[in-house]
Amino acid sequence: MGAERSRIREVSGIRPAQRKEIEAREALISHVASIMEMEPVTMAGAIVQAEALEALSAVPAFERGTVSVEFIQTLPAWGERLAASILRIAKSAA
Repeated sequence: MGAERSRIREVSGIRPAQRKEIEAREALISHVASIMEMEPVTMAGAIVQAEALEALSAVPAFERGTVSVEFIQTLPAWGERLAASILRIAKSAA
């Protein structure tokens, strides 16, 4: 039974697909991080950051768990920073 399961698992390609999924998730978080590192100067920049966070939120939290806990803990509070940027931009336009 175990040999048959191993053979089917190998033929299915599930393990490489799972590794690719983890790599894609990590790449998304890294890309969002690079967007969020910038200080938006205009509402257009703030919108791009909001879209990046929205894309990240499409990945269920339990699926983000494959990313190392250490990496997650180093992420800044992006939502709070975006809110502060929006307020700063809005106040300067008022």
